Amino acid sequence: MYQRSEAATDVDILALWHSDKFSFQSWINLNQIVLYVNINRTRLIEKLKVLEKQGFFESLDDWENMEKEERKEYMVLNPNVDWKQKYNYKITPLGISTFKKIREQCLGESTQKILRLPAYPDDNT
Repeated sequence: MYQRSEAATDVDILALWHSDKFSFQSWINLNQIVLYVNINRTRLIEKLKVLEKQGFFESLDDWENMEKEERKEYMVLNPNVDWKQKYNYKITPLGISTFKKIREQCLGESTQKILRLPAYPDDNT
């Protein structure tokens, strides 16, 4: 059976925000990440915690404990997010720049197509 490397999983997760499915400003919930990255949910939660500690993502793990007014702000700014989900993540500027570096220096054109990365991404982030 094929064993995915930790690095490959990291790249797949970071690639979501660079694909045609989400934008850099998007909050993505855990179920969406599981769907696109195809990884065990428990393993993914642990992986995302590590990547968050490294500064690649921010999360809203404490959504339930957040003040009502603060939650309302997030909901107004991000109306397409399913806020009933417990785990929501957003890529940070560090995550964006790190993936751009990986994409430009390490991923060939065919790999970029497999990851559904734009051929000429806008770099105004």
